[in-house]
Order: sequence, then structure tokens, then C-alpha cells
Amino acid sequence: MRLFALLMILCSVTATVQGAEAKPEAPRIAVLRLEDAMTAFKQYKEGMEKLKKEVAEGQAAIKAMEDRLQELDSRIQVMKPDSADFAKITEEFEVTKLKEQMMVKRGNEDIDRRRANLVRESYASVRAQLSAFCQERGIKLVHLAPNPELQAQNNKELNLQLFAQSVLYYDATLDITDAFIPYLNEHWNADAKAPAPAPAPPVGK
Repeated sequence: MRLFALLMILCSVTATVQGAEAKPEAPRIAVLRLEDAMTAFKQYKEGMEKLKKEVAEGQAAIKAMEDRLQELDSRIQVMKPDSADFAKITEEFEVTKLKEQMMVKRGNEDIDRRRANLVRESYASVRAQLSAFCQERGIKLVHLAPNPELQAQNNKELNLQLFAQSVLYYDATLDITDAFIPYLNEHWNADAKAPAPAPAPPVGK
């Protein structure tokens, strides 16, 4: 009987020691610097680089049109209205000017639309991967890190920035941004390289 009691005590002590050596659980509440995560996210970075390249190409095309307009305008200034080429040069000037205006308008609208789509798609990817990241680590709630400073230039924008913040202080140990960014990029790459699912067979076949 005494031997059995001694064994029970030893087992209890061993379990206590093992419990003391167990790693502490991750915090159930965390904080994420969303802007830092987004700008370090490959999906967003690669999309923005592509947009910047296309903007530069568009600006070069517009610059070429502007140079042509200046050339045509210089020629018009020294031509007589009744000369044989005046109408032709004037028409080309007006057509080129209209094309430039349309290119600028459509280009700005297209870039704005595509940038908005990129932000939406990247944000959706961030949220999906953040959900998996937190589930693996037992994190139940993620707050947005507050802005380190207010950058508004007028009172209206200042008030919007000020009262839009829900967190004013957090302990640095709750910040998961630096751990999440590599996870985000690694899993996004895996998803991006995954083969597309096979199309579903037609109904009734």
C-alpha cells in the first residue's frame, strides 16, 4: 500500500514538472500592422510593380503625343490659314489633342479600377491566411495596430483619423506582424502555384 502511494506521488510530481516545462500558449489576442503586412505581401507588391510599369508606359505614350502637339502647334503658328497644308495640320492637331485627353482619362480610370481590385484581392488573401495562421496558434482575436501618428492636414480629416482608431496601446509581445508576413508569402506562393481545379462535368452526363 505504501509502495502504491509512493508511485502515485512520483507520478504526480513528474506530471507537475512536465507541465511546468510545457511551452506557454500563444496570446489569445494579437495585433497586426495591416499596412506593413500589405506592402510586404508579394501579391500586392507584384501587382503594384506591374501597375507602375504600365503607368510609366502610358506616361511615355502621352509624352510622345504632347511632343507631337507642340510640333504641330509650332507649324500652325507660322502657316497661313489659306495655305494648302493648314487644314490638314490643324485637323491632325485637334485629333491628336482629343486622343491625348481620352488616353489620360481612360488611363486614370483603368489604373484606379485595377488598383482597387488589387487592394481588394490582396486584402481577401491576407484575411484568409490570417485566419489559418491564428487557428494554428490559438489566437482568437486580432486588432489593427493604431497609427503611430496622425498625418491629416485639416481638422475634419484629423478627427476622422483620430476617432477611427479603436486601439491606442498594445504590448509589443502581442504584435504578430513580423511572424505573419513570412507565413503569408509562403502560403500565397503555394496557393498561386497550385494547379487549377478540373472543371465540373456537365449536369446529366
